[in-house]
Amino acid sequence: MTTFPGSTRVQIVTLAGQLPALDSSVEGLQRKFSMVSDDGKTNGYVLFWIEQKHADAFNVSKICGSSVSVREFDITPGPTNLTLQTSGRSLDETDAILVVNCSYEGISDPQVIRTRLETDHATSSGGVFGKLPGIIAKVYIENVSMNRSGGVYLWNSKQARDDYADGRVSSWTPCLCPT
Repeated sequence: MTTFPGSTRVQIVTLAGQLPALDSSVEGLQRKFSMVSDDGKTNGYVLFWIEQKHADAFNVSKICGSSVSVREFDITPGPTNLTLQTSGRSLDETDAILVVNCSYEGISDPQVIRTRLETDHATSSGGVFGKLPGIIAKVYIENVSMNRSGGVYLWNSKQARDDYADGRVSSWTPCLCPT
């Protein structure tokens, strides 16, 4: 059975300019993906951590400098694992990444986000996303203290990512919201 690595936390690290080397043997770092924006102006990493304490112990600014932007999220494992299982693909096939996150305006209790992500609907959506052409996994992410949730979409090609983001996937309207 294909399952997502035992990560519980993800950091989205972006900066303008040259991307410094990052050693993959950092304690608690489960998986690292490098990324470059399509225009080549922004670079970054998507870092999957075993636990939050590992992410907290890692000083991104020390490696990337003070101009780095870091967004951190918890991973909701149920629908994330279902997406990967349904796609039947390997994380090693990842060639493109789409990161989407948005706030839930008007929700006074941040735990509502977590509850929504853990419902049967969210879990079943993992299977639906896993059937998208070219998808490897949708990593369901949330940060209740910031009232934000979304996904890190891992694709086997830039074309598949662009088809989804541009709404060209049959019967799919992408869930893209302002960051």
